[in-house]
Amino acid sequence: MKKISEIKIIKTVYRPTFDQYGNRYSEERQFQMKYDPCEESNVTRFFAKVIDFALFYIPIGFVTTVGPLRVLCSILLVINYGATLEYLYGTTLGKAILGLRVIDDFAMKPSFKLSIKRNLLAPFNLIPDFKTFRMIDPDRETRHNMNLNNRICKTYVIRKGKIEEIECLQLGEETTFVDEIR
Repeated sequence: MKKISEIKIIKTVYRPTFDQYGNRYSEERQFQMKYDPCEESNVTRFFAKVIDFALFYIPIGFVTTVGPLRVLCSILLVINYGATLEYLYGTTLGKAILGLRVIDDFAMKPSFKLSIKRNLLAPFNLIPDFKTFRMIDPDRETRHNMNLNNRICKTYVIRKGKIEEIECLQLGEETTFVDEIR
């Protein structure tokens, strides 16, 4: 079975072009690309994180009203909570509500060690253009991106329904899931 990071797909792109008489037609081009099963919307992933954070931030408000202490305690609890639930179930409450799941490079739930590493790196996703990690991941774009921890750990946050597509691609079977780009 292939790792997700080894899967290649062929994307077909139709580019408008002109013939020698000035008539417009579409030219078909095919590109081989790395398969990326990740949830494209950072907004969905951010809201899942907000739901998980609120599970601890609100109750901790009954214990302490000191803002920085409340935030720090919530972050530490969310890291532990996220690592444990992702290891046991492949998702957290926030991700489950929004239909997301975390998988490793073999399309399985991440190991506990990998899940801990992923969740320890998660707060750095919220810092736009975190230059210290340029040495680790030089291809990282300079805009805000919630994938730093996933790139380092080779994990993927996917929609729950995408697992069937991934399994077909891992087995090398033909799939109708990958669409053409027009």
